[in-house]
Amino acid sequence: MTGRSERSIYTGVTAERSPDQLSECRLWKAVISQAIYDASLTDKRRREEVREWLDTPDFGVVCALAMLDDDAVRKEIQTTLAAEPADQLYRRKRFKKFYRSNAN
Repeated sequence: MTGRSERSIYTGVTAERSPDQLSECRLWKAVISQAIYDASLTDKRRREEVREWLDTPDFGVVCALAMLDDDAVRKEIQTTLAAEPADQLYRRKRFKKFYRSNAN
């Protein structure tokens, strides 16, 4: 996926948009953020669904579409799954910084 060029209606200058600004990339990052959120819940069923999803080919596809390294994301989610409940809120907040710094 590459950035898109758009011509400003005000200046006529063509500007390249970064991949992080593309709607599709943001959508898939939101899917991963939801998985982090679900991993931090006390609901065992949701946590198990996240744990199972990490081992599917779909996980790698979602990470690729989000332009994130799947191994780094997997490690972050596994750390969240293993965290104590008091630490999980911190991990959810920290994830935004994580995926911004690990974008391909």
